[in-house]
Amino acid sequence: MRLKPLLLTLLMLTCLQIATAQTFRIVHFDVGQGDGALILSPSGQTMLVDAGSAIEPDIIQPWLQSHGITHVNYTVATHYHADHIGEFVDMFNSGWLPDSAYDRGSNPGYTTATYTNYVNAAGSRRRTLGPGQVINLGAGVTVKAICVNGYLMNGQQYTLSDENERSICLLIEYRNFRYVISGDLGGGGLGLLDLETPCSPLIGNVNGVKLNHHGSNSSTNTNWLNTIQPETAVVSLADNNSYGFVHTEVISRVTSFANLQHLYHTEEGVNVSPKSIIVNDHIIIETDGFTSYTLDGDVYDLGPDVFLTVWIDSSTVQPIPQTGGWLYWNLFVRNLETIPVPSSVKFWLEVPGSPPITLINRPNYNLPLLPSGATRSPHYYLQSNAPAGMYQLIGEIRNLTGTVLYATDRDTFYKAGVQDGFGIPYITNYVPDSNFLGDVDRTCDLSEPVATPAAVSLNVFPNPFNSTTRFILSVQSNQPANFEIFDLTGRKVADIFNGTLTAGLHSFTWGAEGQPAGIYFARYSSGSTTQTYKLIYMK
Repeated sequence: MRLKPLLLTLLMLTCLQIATAQTFRIVHFDVGQGDGALILSPSGQTMLVDAGSAIEPDIIQPWLQSHGITHVNYTVATHYHADHIGEFVDMFNSGWLPDSAYDRGSNPGYTTATYTNYVNAAGSRRRTLGPGQVINLGAGVTVKAICVNGYLMNGQQYTLSDENERSICLLIEYRNFRYVISGDLGGGGLGLLDLETPCSPLIGNVNGVKLNHHGSNSSTNTNWLNTIQPETAVVSLADNNSYGFVHTEVISRVTSFANLQHLYHTEEGVNVSPKSIIVNDHIIIETDGFTSYTLDGDVYDLGPDVFLTVWIDSSTVQPIPQTGGWLYWNLFVRNLETIPVPSSVKFWLEVPGSPPITLINRPNYNLPLLPSGATRSPHYYLQSNAPAGMYQLIGEIRNLTGTVLYATDRDTFYKAGVQDGFGIPYITNYVPDSNFLGDVDRTCDLSEPVATPAAVSLNVFPNPFNSTTRFILSVQSNQPANFEIFDLTGRKVADIFNGTLTAGLHSFTWGAEGQPAGIYFARYSSGSTTQTYKLIYMK
């Protein structure tokens, strides 16, 4: 059944908000030989860590304006070298004065004109950042100072002699995503004190890191890499810079460090690694904090390779009548690891105006190997005393303690009730009834995968995706096939394939650039076999 137009619009807006509202971003600006990184919380709050040199072209202000950002809440000057704070002076004097301008303080100060101009421009907004201090950017984004001016958050203190050694080390966290920016912090090379080694245990494992000191051999020592275990790194530098960055010693350490997959350069610099990717532009990191993050468009997983999809089956009459009706839904779980994953698995309904209802709960569950995935199709009867309004079907896979989210998905449906003049159901007076879902099965055995039809297997990656996703079809025998993409209203938006597929693997891509962000469905059909896969397009 089609939803009424206004109700359908609300449903689409809700799905769009779910898909896009929680994106966290870090933008490493291509400021030439310098550093400048913008942190954008899903809450809308922003922090600019360093701003590059004033002698480079003005890059940051035009970018902010073109992306609708009119105010920066916080700035952090990691230290007082001109290639890190020079552009702050122009920004502060041009109306971009933050609520708080954090730095390492004036003990000691610095003797350059750039530093003096920075202090004068920041004025009363200037704040000294303390070791261990946490700046909350809202929506779960935090920035913690691990080290400031030689003072570590665990109470250790070091005597310093160089401005680079005074760099602030920041740990940025959003849900399961962790990232480090540390200015020009030293690692014991070229005469700098090694602060990377004592800082690294206070940081722990991270997903990514900005190379300290633009890839100088003064920094990025082996202890640092082995302790924080980054899988990606970014280096901010100028092409053909006079310093020789990235130094060959760092190239060697990065190349031989097995966990690091890629090193992204804002510009090529002087030396590159086989792992180097030369962007020649701003480098953007995006993540939902749960399942994956993208770095310059490349997708990296967060946590184990575990995937989860839930969707309301088309057999469900929507909205469910006021007198009650059947809720048919589907869940799909995959574990692509080589061993079972200890986890807690839970599916539940968020009920309008009432407590949530648990549908499936496996708190101590060894998620088995499921390379092809396991599908279940439960159904429940919502009785007449269930409240009217929008319900959310939510599934989660977490670690055993429930503190780390491995995978999540949700879908929505409506139940009719008393309606106002616009035809939009609203929540009626309702006395909670623990049995209003009827007979609810709160367990689910996923140990034996209920595979998609044996004739074909469909895999999608990445999902959620940004502009382009890839489909892998494994076909056991020659067969006629029709592969299409539909939006939430049931309108077909793309034909992926229509013809005969031969036995074997087939790869297809779908570019959604011309479509609005939101939820889509990929449908593969061949004879009596039909498979539907839910897609989330995030811009």
